[in-house]
Amino acid sequence: MCPGRVGVIHVHRRRHLPTGCAVTSAFFDDLSEVLDRAAGYRDPVYIVGDLNVRLDHVNDANSRQLTDLLAAHGFSVRETETTHARDGIRHDAI
Repeated sequence: MCPGRVGVIHVHRRRHLPTGCAVTSAFFDDLSEVLDRAAGYRDPVYIVGDLNVRLDHVNDANSRQLTDLLAAHGFSVRETETTHARDGIRHDAI
């Protein structure tokens, strides 16, 4: 590990219009491949971006699948403040 070094992975999952925020199995498969590689890094790794998964809906299947996938690779979601002031929703996470 090198002092002061971190890895940053930026993920942007585009909304599939007009169906809203449909999350496909391909998204989770692709993300799993990225996490497989990132889990081997010796330096801290941050995954940031716009995943378009409602992590504030803890009973949502996509939210659970994402948090379970992250946990399986040694990652976790850090609590963040609301990122969309007009609707009070936490869309973006680190």
